[in-house]
Amino acid sequence: MADDPNKQAAATAQQNVTINAVEAQFRIAHITSEETKYYHIISRLPAAVLIECENVVVESYQKDDLNKLKQALLDRYTLSTDQRIIIILNEQHKNKTKKIVHLKKLQ
Repeated sequence: MADDPNKQAAATAQQNVTINAVEAQFRIAHITSEETKYYHIISRLPAAVLIECENVVVESYQKDDLNKLKQALLDRYTLSTDQRIIIILNEQHKNKTKKIVHLKKLQ
């Protein structure tokens, strides 16, 4: 993922929307089988993601593989709590710097 915290935050938001959209598609199509969901998701992932998640991508579906896949994707492609805190602190620092510059201009 990109080093820019803003890009990371945007990517995380997009991934959350994507997960919700996939779940909605399953509901609309009346897909309830965890195995069908698993193989559908696997079939739609880019090759680079499949390679990165190869430890949870299996040939023969076993119970709970869908949850393992979802968790692996979330772990690899969403921000940790520490990363989110850093983003917040960086934004506060930027805002504080802008205020200082603005106050200096007023002097």
